[in-house]
Amino acid sequence: MIEGLLPAGWKEAARERGAFRRARYTAAPGSLLRLLLFQAVNDGGLRETVAQARVSGIAEMSQVALFKRLRTSGAWLAWLGAELARSLREQPRLPRELRPRAIDSTTVQRPASTGTQWRVHYALDLVDLNCDWIELTDARGAELLVSCP
Repeated sequence: MIEGLLPAGWKEAARERGAFRRARYTAAPGSLLRLLLFQAVNDGGLRETVAQARVSGIAEMSQVALFKRLRTSGAWLAWLGAELARSLREQPRLPRELRPRAIDSTTVQRPASTGTQWRVHYALDLVDLNCDWIELTDARGAELLVSCP
């Protein structure tokens, strides 16, 4: 079951972050999480999600009630993601001398602009998932690995 993979305190975090206030439509935070995960992968929208939840016995709620749960669950889901990522960051699986990084750039335009004014270049350290380098150049600046420390 997925609940065994979740970080300690995940049920309490649902209450603290406002995702699960009372057992009105779902009996427990685990039921709410199953409902939210099903909605995330469901192509049928809110109507199909509430129908499937009703048939499976997870919850009896309207589409509006599900929508409200989706709106109030963002902080809890962000906390779950951060806690799961933290456990991965605390246990790097690579030798210290390796430094895998993702390096990319994006363009920035002024409102109503027809072209690129600036480029934001950045690097993400894949071991600790932190941005460890960023540079802003004009539109002529190209992605260069040599300029990245």
